[in-house]
Amino acid sequence: MAEPRFDSKQIGSPFKISSLVSRAGTPVVTAYADNVTTTIQLGGGTANTTTQVRAAAAGTINIGENTVVQTTNLGSTNGASTTTVRSGTGGLNVTATGSTLALAATGANPITFTTNGVANWNISSAGHLLATDNTFDIGAAGATRPRRAHIGTEVIVGAALTISSSVISSAGAMSLNSAGLTLQSTGVNTIQFDTNGTSRWNVASTGHILANTDNTLDIGAAGATRPRTIYARTSFIAQGATNALTVTDGAITQSAGGLTITASGVGVTLNLAGGRVQANALPIPVVLSVTSSVSLKTVPGTPPTLYTVPTGRTAIITDCMLSPTTATAAVGDSVAGIGVAAGEDDIFSSQTLTGLNATTQQFKFLSTGVAVKALTGTAIKFGLDTGDTGTDLVADVYLIGYLI
Repeated sequence: MAEPRFDSKQIGSPFKISSLVSRAGTPVVTAYADNVTTTIQLGGGTANTTTQVRAAAAGTINIGENTVVQTTNLGSTNGASTTTVRSGTGGLNVTATGSTLALAATGANPITFTTNGVANWNISSAGHLLATDNTFDIGAAGATRPRRAHIGTEVIVGAALTISSSVISSAGAMSLNSAGLTLQSTGVNTIQFDTNGTSRWNVASTGHILANTDNTLDIGAAGATRPRTIYARTSFIAQGATNALTVTDGAITQSAGGLTITASGVGVTLNLAGGRVQANALPIPVVLSVTSSVSLKTVPGTPPTLYTVPTGRTAIITDCMLSPTTATAAVGDSVAGIGVAAGEDDIFSSQTLTGLNATTQQFKFLSTGVAVKALTGTAIKFGLDTGDTGTDLVADVYLIGYLI
């Protein structure tokens, strides 16, 4: 027997139930109040009751009015009541047309999202979105990913943070804090470090640390941001005609196996700049200075300075060599000495440069006994007492000794 059909039925002013059709048809049931502020209550007013509003067959149940501004509540605020909105295999749609859809829990109660009978996520009473710990994902690889996550303060990751084919960027300062931080690239890809929009350094897939632009960037800076120690097992290599290894106020130390310094071409240059060369903590004589184009023909008004002893040091002069660069009809009879006091002969006494008259020759000053030490700040000078009687004679002067 077919059930009765109502197009519209008044159930006590101002309530209506409209469009009730038989189960054999397509039922649409609407319960509403005509344009008034009122309450439609379905179910009992006592505690622990169960109220169902359902369509027995395929159909639509509308709760609420769509022509006036109103509030529609499902459930009870009395007792231990439970309100369930559920559907069969056709799914459940909750739609707000032209307005805001609000899911609200009162007091300290959360809003819980349950699928397949399992409570997966909830919004706590404090507003936090929480999940069963370390179990569920937001999005899935390659297809159902959110586009962006806008985070105001920080992202805290318990295990690994993986960025695929993208960039981590920050408008302000960015810090990565971890008990153990690993930057990893896969395959033959590099790890690259950029500043100010420019690639600076990279770690190659082979593990080498490389500057992105050759011979441009430094490690540390003078006087303030220097690394303390660099440990290298095999070698340091400075390439190029103008490159140099400079050690300032320090030491090159080889603890075992000996130390070999090799330079092709022009050889090894030691610029002491006030320092000294030692072997087994003992000083080694070196060429302290080379003074070019010293005239052995004309006695100057002021004797030329060969070397000034650095602050905090004392110079012991062991040798002085003259190497002529110009010899025009030279005779080899000039007289000269080396010293710090007037007369310039208290280190090497004045000596006749007998026979020194060609650029293929050299002259070595001979020590005659007692010689002074050149103290800190002292200028060691070349004293020409008598000039060569030939046409011209010019030499380079090599001053040799050590500092203590």
